[in-house]
Amino acid sequence: MTGNDTFIVHDLHAFPLIWSRRRAIVPGYAMQWTQEMDALLARAEPFVIVFEEGQPEESHEDRKNRGLWLKHNKALLGNICRAVIAIEPDAVKRAALKAQSALASRAFSVAMEVVASSEAARERAREILADASHSAPAPAVDPGTLARVAQRAAQLAAPCASSPSAPLSSDTSIP
Repeated sequence: MTGNDTFIVHDLHAFPLIWSRRRAIVPGYAMQWTQEMDALLARAEPFVIVFEEGQPEESHEDRKNRGLWLKHNKALLGNICRAVIAIEPDAVKRAALKAQSALASRAFSVAMEVVASSEAARERAREILADASHSAPAPAVDPGTLARVAQRAAQLAAPCASSPSAPLSSDTSIP
């Protein structure tokens, strides 16, 4: 899963700015999300993820699977993902989301911000990425961890290689 066309949950066309597609957040999406996140980490290039406004609620099972992946990949994600930015135009909802984001930021070692518009998200992402490129390099990632993520991404991408739209296998477990 190295090409932009094999990503369903994330839009990589403006990489290192990655847009999370709200229309892809449907019950059972966590497996695809996991494959894509493994592939992003295997790239080992800094990025920022932006959540479009109006993200739908995810199923309990999807939230659980994503939470496990985040727990297992916390250190590597914290080294490569420079920030997650959510868009919320409503000032009251934005304030509540900022409070939630502060907790998530501490839990997953990734900066989280909330802005009012997609233009503000783009600008903030550019600032974060520019600051990251001028600062000291991220701490070294254990080569074994990076190799494990790369191997996992290759394993998960193999069934999709011949048909990018093929259904995802439900027997693949999270490492």
